[in-house]
Amino acid sequence: MWVNKFQNLTKLQKLLVFILPILLIFIIFTALYFTSTYTAKVKILIAPKTAELYIDGKKYKNSDNITLTPGEKQVLIKADGFLEYNKKINFSKEKTTLIYEWLEPTNDNKNYYDNHEEESQLRETIEQSGFSIELDEYNNDPIFKVTPVANYKLGFTASASRDEKDFNKITLSIDLITCYDERVDKLKKNAESYFKQKGINLSKYKINYTHCKNNPTDIKVQSFKATDK
Repeated sequence: MWVNKFQNLTKLQKLLVFILPILLIFIIFTALYFTSTYTAKVKILIAPKTAELYIDGKKYKNSDNITLTPGEKQVLIKADGFLEYNKKINFSKEKTTLIYEWLEPTNDNKNYYDNHEEESQLRETIEQSGFSIELDEYNNDPIFKVTPVANYKLGFTASASRDEKDFNKITLSIDLITCYDERVDKLKKNAESYFKQKGINLSKYKINYTHCKNNPTDIKVQSFKATDK
């Protein structure tokens, strides 16, 4: 029956029958792409519960998960009887940003948390949860799953760390176990090969090579981008 109905459609209607589903699929995939690529995830938990949260002047709930456009924004948290939290935060699409904050009471309200058990528990939850989530975020890069490592057969040890000022910058420190300059290139290749076999894209990281650490008077440091052959 539907075949007969289709045959009775005009050329324009038939064309729309084919085009509209394709257009709808395109719109859905485009929306999903831009949502995942151009948004920054934010988790919010604030004490006291009466506190108001503003990001670039727009009010948000003080306990929520939201998404924002990436970039630096002004964050203001305020409540009567408490010192304001007012600072700029860089929201990145590379990681979930936490706004886990509890406001410091003013002098005439200094016993607020002691006198409000529920708020005191919320403050404790913020401190503990914030630390736990930050730790998970800190370790979520694959380099932290394969470091620290000591491979004496291949002739190197390595560890990774995030930059204190820029969370997204990670330094991979590789110590080559030799004091002979002629062995340095060979051990570098060993180290690079090891990490590539582990599925690590070395071009993502700043790499610091050292060697001859056992002789403090002869430490040599080289910083450069690893080759990714």
